[in-house]
Amino acid sequence: MWNKISENLLSSYHNELNWVQGIRKELYEKEWMVETIMNHQIVEDGTKKYIEIISTQVPLSTEQDAVDLVALCIENEANLLMLHSPALSEDFFKLRTGVAGKMIQKFINYHVKTAAVIPMEVVNKGKFKEMVLESNKSNHFRVFETREDAESWLLK
Repeated sequence: MWNKISENLLSSYHNELNWVQGIRKELYEKEWMVETIMNHQIVEDGTKKYIEIISTQVPLSTEQDAVDLVALCIENEANLLMLHSPALSEDFFKLRTGVAGKMIQKFINYHVKTAAVIPMEVVNKGKFKEMVLESNKSNHFRVFETREDAESWLLK
C-alpha cells in the first residue's frame, strides 16, 4: 500500500515539474518574441527609466498590444513609455477606428505615462489633430514632434 502512495506522490510531483518546465518554456518564447517583434530599448536617466518602442514587425493596433506594452513596462519596473510613429498602425491615426482611444485608455488605466513621437504632417491630418490638441493638455498621454521633447516631458 505504501508503495502505491509513494508512486502516486512521485507521479504528482513529476507532472507538476513538467507543467513548470512547460510554463518556463512558454515564458522564454514570449520574451524572445517580444524582443524580435518590438524594436525597443530601456532608457535610464538617473532614478527614472522608460521603455522606448522604436518600431515593430507588426504595427501596434489593438488593446492587447497596449496591454503587452504595459506588461513590458511592469516587467522592467518602468511606468514611462515612448512610442515612435513607425510602431503604430495607420488605424491609430484614424479616430473613427477607435484604435487610439482604446490604446490610450489602457495606458491611463495602468498608470503608464506615454509620449508619442509623431511627425507634424501626420498629426495635422483630419480629426487626429483635434485629439492631439486635447490629449496634450493631460499628464497621461502627449504627442511630440521630436524625441528630445518627448523625453523631457516623460522625465519631468
